[in-house]
Amino acid sequence: MSQYTENASQNFLDAIAQVAPGKHERTVTLGEILDRLDERAYGLLFLLLALPCLVPGLPGAQLFAAAILVLSVQLLFGRREPWLPQRVLNIRLSSQSVARMISFAQRRLRWIERLSRPRFGAFSTGLGERIAALFVSIAALAVMMPITNTVPSVAITLIAIGLVQRDGLLCLTGCIVASVWTVGLVFTGWSLAAGASWLTDGNAIG
Repeated sequence: MSQYTENASQNFLDAIAQVAPGKHERTVTLGEILDRLDERAYGLLFLLLALPCLVPGLPGAQLFAAAILVLSVQLLFGRREPWLPQRVLNIRLSSQSVARMISFAQRRLRWIERLSRPRFGAFSTGLGERIAALFVSIAALAVMMPITNTVPSVAITLIAIGLVQRDGLLCLTGCIVASVWTVGLVFTGWSLAAGASWLTDGNAIG
């Protein structure tokens, strides 16, 4: 992977467009995609990896979530240069899948690009950045669960764009979405477990 740099003057949609495979490339590895981004920010990597989880029908959401989790833990503990295992970097994507991700981002995220701007810096830099990384980790774990990937992927996307654009409001919004979804999952799981226990106890008494 190339040396970590950050170019805040380039918007996130232009940066994502750079990962498009060449005309004669049928597949591209995740490592090659990340090198094309020049790893200018953790947020941009979070965003790129979250896109497959947002695109309906695109396989491999759990693998991308695992990569997001690895990166978010690194940011949480203050590592400056992102790192991913070679096995993850060797994952191959078809050129059609990459094109779908880019098209999806340009069609669905353009409005966020227009609205986002540097603000509430305490939530997107320094300690705020690490707190955001914690919520990205939580959301990534939720993506790995069956049939629960869309909402936590939205949370990761909001936080990612907030980190890239230094928009603390987006980071905070993403953290709130991740929190509400996680609490909902925990409550649902507790309710199902309590219901199963009640039915078991009731059958035992009967």
